[in-house]
This record gives sequence, C-alpha cells and structure tokens, in this order.
Amino acid sequence: MADMFTRNKVAVLLLTVGTCLFFTAASHGQKYWTSLKIHPPTARLPEQGGAATKIRFVNNSKQELTYYWCHGLKMELYGRVPAGGGVTQDTYAGHIWLVRGTMGRALGKCVATTLPGLAVFR
Repeated sequence: MADMFTRNKVAVLLLTVGTCLFFTAASHGQKYWTSLKIHPPTARLPEQGGAATKIRFVNNSKQELTYYWCHGLKMELYGRVPAGGGVTQDTYAGHIWLVRGTMGRALGKCVATTLPGLAVFR
C-alpha cells in the first residue's frame, strides 16, 4: 500500500511493509526510516548504548510537543516539535526518549534503533 501526501512543501511517499513504515524525503537526509513503537510513558525500558543513528519526531497533533532524553533517573530536555511539524534528532541506538504535550502530560516513550527511526505522535 502506498500513499502520497505533501507536508511542509515536501512530497513524501509512504510504503507500509509488514510492521515497518519507510519513507523517502531528501530534506531529512535519510532515505529509509523505520517506525518506532510508542510505549506508555510509565513503561520501564532497558537503556542501552549503541551506534550513532537518528530519530525523527513527527507531531500530527494540534499542540507543541517537547522531547526528553532519558538516562538513568534523569531526563534532559532536548527540543520542541511544533504542531503539525517534525524534528530530526541525532542519537544512539538504545537511547530512550520521552515526549510530552504542552501541559506537561507524558504522551509516550520510544527507543532509538540502529536504523533511523520515525516516532509519530497524534
């Protein structure tokens, strides 16, 4: 199944293959992205360190989101994702990221993988 859409003046081709979502968009510097599972905010996930990779946070909601790198018992604010926008972040495979809405409500966690990952929040 393939869908074509335009967002922020960039044409993106989406192909769904099994449980992975891949897309091509030259403006993001990566040819293929794999969809990341969004875990509940309270999920305990094992933290690991691995190879350098990227994670793209996509915000399909009407509110600004903030994302945090979780390491040990600490959370470090790394950036914001505007409503309807997306941000690409350098990271390492195994790193855990938490995303919050404008009122500080935790929306979910995701873990970076060896392949560049796409984390979509609605």
